[in-house]
Amino acid sequence: MSQPLLSAQFAVLPGSGEDSFCMRATAQGALLCVADGCGGLGSRRYGTLGDHTGAFAGARLATHALSAWAGERLPMPASKEEGEVLGHELAGELESLFHSFAQKHCPAGSRIVGSMQRSLPTTLCAAISSDLSFASDLCFFWAGDSRGYVLDASGLHQCTRDHLRGDPDPFESLYRDRPLSALICADAPVRLSLRRLRVSKPCVLVVATDGAFGCLPTPMEFEMLLLNTLRASADWDGWERRLLNQLKKAAHDDATVLLAPLGFGDIEAAREAFAPRRAALQKRFITPVRRKRRDVDYARRKWQEYRAAYDWTEGGSHERFDWRV
Repeated sequence: MSQPLLSAQFAVLPGSGEDSFCMRATAQGALLCVADGCGGLGSRRYGTLGDHTGAFAGARLATHALSAWAGERLPMPASKEEGEVLGHELAGELESLFHSFAQKHCPAGSRIVGSMQRSLPTTLCAAISSDLSFASDLCFFWAGDSRGYVLDASGLHQCTRDHLRGDPDPFESLYRDRPLSALICADAPVRLSLRRLRVSKPCVLVVATDGAFGCLPTPMEFEMLLLNTLRASADWDGWERRLLNQLKKAAHDDATVLLAPLGFGDIEAAREAFAPRRAALQKRFITPVRRKRRDVDYARRKWQEYRAAYDWTEGGSHERFDWRV
């Protein structure tokens, strides 16, 4: 029996949202992928695309390409060298597809030309899991600031490092709008980052676009959003519905969150596993920061405490199972 996969997607303009996603579960693992079309860089509308923006089309093109590339094999690199080969292979597939699509559907005469414009611009974050009896091997591929996470009994862990100019940390990026330092588009070579790690089960694999976590005042609040909606849910579908309802209330941009619970027999087991963590998060971080909601310096200090366990963006000490390229 394949594992449950959950999706929650909110669009500011229904039918025209510039987020896209794909997900698939197999007997061997799961694929989760989100893309966030860059509306500012790709705001031009094309008659050949049903009057949708280039950003709208780029996000859908990216998730389609990733799903087709992965197929049913869900490739899991066993070494940095294999990771580099896979990353170059996927980048080549994306580059070729975006270029040919733009030539056919985005004629040069209708495109905006300039340093602040791109053809079919989008971020991408994909996660592949491969299940073992006691653990899961995970691999993230990404460009831009859509993120991949692992949620376990010790908390939420960010596994992908945002491609933002100046390299702000996840707290600072909430308060300082920085341009992307990498993205996928038809105008430039595609460069992807890759993160590989092995995690103990049970846990939850999470991927999200920036509309989901960027609408919250601290990175801690995103973890609380996940745990609160889990706590209130009687089944997996209920978690999905409650997560979507909270996104609708909080998000001011298109927002997408995908979840793959790994190693849980049912949602009751997940609720029980995360109950101690939720209580500790509430007491140590959420309540103190909310009480001083106008004190950004205090929130920043609490973030530094939280960050010690949260930041999994670097490779670890095990060169076979824990690295990044």
